[in-house]
Amino acid sequence: MSEILSERIPLELEGTPVSSIMIEKPFTCTQDCTISDVVRMLAENEVSSMPVIDERNQVVGFISDGDVMGAIAQHRAHTIFTGGDASMLYF
Repeated sequence: MSEILSERIPLELEGTPVSSIMIEKPFTCTQDCTISDVVRMLAENEVSSMPVIDERNQVVGFISDGDVMGAIAQHRAHTIFTGGDASMLYF
């Protein structure tokens, strides 16, 4: 598997530890956040995903913009959040 990954990773990044590029204090949401809450948080923080935490601040999952788009497609929603520069629409 590392051979496959090495083909896709630029040589200057191949030996770079994740700790050097990760966000040390990531934006998070809780399990009871709505999809609208998540879309707003993703847009406001200019990120495409975030950990989901429980009441003890333990990571219990991960939500991404792809997950949101999948939910929109499944439920055939017309709009999730509209405001400012961020809008997520499905037609």
